[in-house]
Amino acid sequence: MKLNQNLREIVFGGLLGDLNLQTYTKGASWRLRQLQTLKYEPYVVHLHNCFSPWVKTGVCYTTNRPHIVTEVAYSKAYFNTVTIPDLAQFGELFLNLIFAEGKTYPKHQKHVPEVKILEEWLTPKALAYWYMDDGSYKGSVNSARFCTDGFTYNEVESLVQVLRDRYGFICTIIKDGPSWRIGNSTKSFSDFSD
Repeated sequence: MKLNQNLREIVFGGLLGDLNLQTYTKGASWRLRQLQTLKYEPYVVHLHNCFSPWVKTGVCYTTNRPHIVTEVAYSKAYFNTVTIPDLAQFGELFLNLIFAEGKTYPKHQKHVPEVKILEEWLTPKALAYWYMDDGSYKGSVNSARFCTDGFTYNEVESLVQVLRDRYGFICTIIKDGPSWRIGNSTKSFSDFSD
C-alpha cells in the first residue's frame, strides 16, 4: 500500500518538526516515529489515525529518565509504523546517516531539503503539520513561531525564503541560545492563520 498525496504532505511537514524517520537497514527501508509529551497526546492520536494502516499497535506511553537540567521525568505518547517503501524518498531528502565505528545502527542527522524541494513540497497542508508538530503561538504579540533548533542558520534562511516567496509571510530569524527559530510577524499572522 502506497502513501497518498495527503499523507506525503503530512510526512514532509512533520519532518520539518519533530516527526522522524528511522532505518535499521542502512537506508534500504524506513519507518515513521512520532513521540511527543502527553500535553500533545491528541496530536499523536490524530497522526496515529492517519497512519493506522501501517501501525500495528495503539498509541504507546513511556516516561523518560529525569531530564539532566530540569530533573523532570517527562511522560510521552508515541507510535512507530512498520517500514513503508514510500518513505525512502523522504529519508534521502531529510537525513544523513552517520555510522560510528563498530555500530550497525546509524545516527540520523536531519537537514532541510534544498529550496526547490521546499518550494514544491511546503504546501499549505505540509505547513500546517509543521506548525502543529513544532510550532507555537505567541499570544502576547499575535504571531507564530517555528522551532528550527536542529537546523543550521543557512537552512533556516532557506525556510524563511520559501515562506516569504511562496506565501508572502513576513518572517524573521530569531536567535535562541545556540539555535535559530523562525518568527512569523504579527502583520502576516492572519494570512498564516487563514
